[in-house]
Amino acid sequence: MKKFIYLIFILVSLKLNSQQQAQYTHYIFNHFAINPAVAGSKDCLDATFGYRNQWVGFEGAPKTAFGSIHATIGQNKFGSPKKHAIGALIETDRYGPFSRAKLKLAYAYHFPLNRKVFMSAGLFVGVEQLSFRSGEVTLINFNDPAIGQASSAVIVPEISPGIFLQNQKWFAGASITQLISNEVKAIGTSESKLVRHGNLMVGMSLDNKKWIYTPSALLKIAPAAPFAIDLNIMAEYNRTFAFGVTYRNVDAVAALIKFDFLDNFTLGYAFDYTLSKIQNAASNSHEIILSINPCGNRKGKSQYSCPTFN
Repeated sequence: MKKFIYLIFILVSLKLNSQQQAQYTHYIFNHFAINPAVAGSKDCLDATFGYRNQWVGFEGAPKTAFGSIHATIGQNKFGSPKKHAIGALIETDRYGPFSRAKLKLAYAYHFPLNRKVFMSAGLFVGVEQLSFRSGEVTLINFNDPAIGQASSAVIVPEISPGIFLQNQKWFAGASITQLISNEVKAIGTSESKLVRHGNLMVGMSLDNKKWIYTPSALLKIAPAAPFAIDLNIMAEYNRTFAFGVTYRNVDAVAALIKFDFLDNFTLGYAFDYTLSKIQNAASNSHEIILSINPCGNRKGKSQYSCPTFN
């Protein structure tokens, strides 16, 4: 019965074109998954892996796993700050009887706007597979044609552009996912649309000797859904350990930690406490991220740096 109720919830969500993207609390730590223009923003190759278990204890709640890698390519000539970067992102998101798997390749071009501000423009190009497992659905009507005619998997193309502005004190970026806005036959004869989602992120760095404070905000926009905004502040000590808090409107508050170890590794964890009515069934979410960067946590290697990645 719970699975049937959850199925109705998912169907209504799709009909209203609500939010269809994975949720990340540690978005600063996982910025490339949101914006392809971030590719190449670190000094060296950067690999990031993570897992998010949302609304623990709620049957059919979202579970997300991902892995990404990006790096600059070629050599800058005559000290030019212009550079090219490539990357790749794999993401799986499972909720109820539905699952989504994405494979996207990224390209980004970085160039200066002036002596202090740099810009990059990037593009994700890839494919997305949407799957439906009818065997996990409990039905009142066992002959329901909407389930009997359901496709087990549908593959659609995915294109997501983005831009990113940065200097040593602040950063700002914008991206659009599901730009093509494909229509897919998800269940029976009804058409579901993968609507465009907009992401706007801004932040700054306040350096106080050994402490660095990074306030930031992420605004997520989707048609027929209320604006979702994450307000975040992180405090980092001596570039080795950081902690912070996040508020997500009408949804959750979260505690975050991040620390470096063995020179080339960074581990992050986020705990979300649910504020919405879902807390009656499940009150928290967990997110863990591991980043590997051969450059380590050393500042001053590149010709320009961003407070997000120092």
